[in-house]
Amino acid sequence: LPRASHTATTQPHRHHLTASQPHSLTHTHAHPAAMYQQRQVSGIEPRDCVNPAILLRYLQMISAIIVFSLLFSHGTVHSSSVLNEKAPPLHFSEGVGVFTFLVALIFIFLTFFNQASSALVSSVHSILYADLFLAILNSLLWLIAFSWMAQEWRLTTKTYVPKENKTSVEAAIAFSFISFLAWVGSIFTTYKAYQQANGGAASEDYLGAADPGTAYSAFEDFNDPSTPSHRK
Repeated sequence: LPRASHTATTQPHRHHLTASQPHSLTHTHAHPAAMYQQRQVSGIEPRDCVNPAILLRYLQMISAIIVFSLLFSHGTVHSSSVLNEKAPPLHFSEGVGVFTFLVALIFIFLTFFNQASSALVSSVHSILYADLFLAILNSLLWLIAFSWMAQEWRLTTKTYVPKENKTSVEAAIAFSFISFLAWVGSIFTTYKAYQQANGGAASEDYLGAADPGTAYSAFEDFNDPSTPSHRK
């Protein structure tokens, strides 16, 4: 009698576990997008702010600010350009600094916005094309700005240039070269992300969020009894 009682009490519990397992799998299979949305609204994690692509954006912004602020404040002496008294290289470098700063700021905003929303997932390829094009363009712009300023500064008679202006211009030339290197780095990171996007990588896409379409396909393959991975 005690053994029969024990069997009677344990069998319904075993049946309850067996019935609940398909239910949980069916529920998960029916709502993969809901799981993705739940991941998206969880917020920005600290690791999302220090990946290589974002660090390059920070460097691009800081370098651009240094260049155009130094040129705006100390690029002229008595309304005359300190770069061999030629205004075009001065104004060109100021414009490149402002433009590239805004570009880097926009892409940082897009990255962080995508961490909190899935609205940009369908536009990842378009953003990749734009980012790759702008990275190449900005690299060329900074290379021209650096070469132009360095050439005109080499020809400048520095005897009449105040020490403060001299230091500022030399720092601007140095950070323009740093900006060039930073945008070249973005070319490589963006191209790598482009290859991953075309290859169907299911881990992390360009903007730091998993692709729900790829993740759903992988989920279907895992739960399909006919697939080799499932039979294992």
